[in-house]
Amino acid sequence: MFCPKCGKKYPGLCLNCFLEMHPVRLKKFELPICKCGRYFRRGDWNLNIEKSIPDIVKQNLIIPIELKTGKIDVKHESQRNRVLLRISVSGKYKGEGFSAEVEDEIKTVVKTCPTCAKTSSGYYEAILQFRTKYNPARDINPEFISGVKEVPGGIDVYITSMKYAKQAGVEFRKRGFYVKESAKLMGMRDGKDVYRLNVAIKSPGFEVGDFLDYKGKILQVLEPGKVVLCRDIKRGKRLIIPLPELQDIKPVAQKEDIDNAIVSAVLPNEIQVLDIETGKTYEIPGIFVDLKQGQEIRILMLGGRIYII
Repeated sequence: MFCPKCGKKYPGLCLNCFLEMHPVRLKKFELPICKCGRYFRRGDWNLNIEKSIPDIVKQNLIIPIELKTGKIDVKHESQRNRVLLRISVSGKYKGEGFSAEVEDEIKTVVKTCPTCAKTSSGYYEAILQFRTKYNPARDINPEFISGVKEVPGGIDVYITSMKYAKQAGVEFRKRGFYVKESAKLMGMRDGKDVYRLNVAIKSPGFEVGDFLDYKGKILQVLEPGKVVLCRDIKRGKRLIIPLPELQDIKPVAQKEDIDNAIVSAVLPNEIQVLDIETGKTYEIPGIFVDLKQGQEIRILMLGGRIYII
């Protein structure tokens, strides 16, 4: 048998003639890309175009059914309004191995994605109301910010996505902020109620290391969160307290108020300590079996009483 095109001895159309008549090729199409990096494909806007190019190419590669494809390798280089491609395809044709190289390009067109359209128009679905000393700018995804406004005590950040605003509230709550949500009915759209969400985010009145007077106990804050990890400095026990219970409590002392001291004497019912910074000696009543003369300790003077920290 001979190839009917070139006459080469071959059972039918030979590989070279087949690839010449039926080349592997890329379907012509344009790829809409937004300035934010999102690209439009299959009815949706997506991110990570660099990682998606190989899949996009494979989906639009025209390979004759006579070729059994084994491997497709795609190398690409993005330029201003196009993506240059070098595509390597290997496999078998009638039991014979083949490889084909395709050089082509994808034309890109600039389009504005819905997220950027909302942002540029000032559209928003929620407001993150920060009343904190903390600057939230580094923790809010700028893609969802349509505006920022300074207000007494903080800033309001206008968010284009209610879903994202809720997620942000959850994250700040985990980190020990007071978070309160409220929704306001704005009207109807397509027969459905349309709400706007306000998420109030407020710093607690204390920080890690501060001391709080809680139900007659002096507690030192160890770790904030939805629940606050504290230590009862008198008993040395750790307590976990829900954040709302501490909402209105102001610190009675801060970690900077702790002094360094030396145990100058250990007596049966008290110890005497020397404040290194002031040079004053204090008597602390109690039985302290774990302390020794000359030992360095830390003390806190609070309300006429001295606590060993």
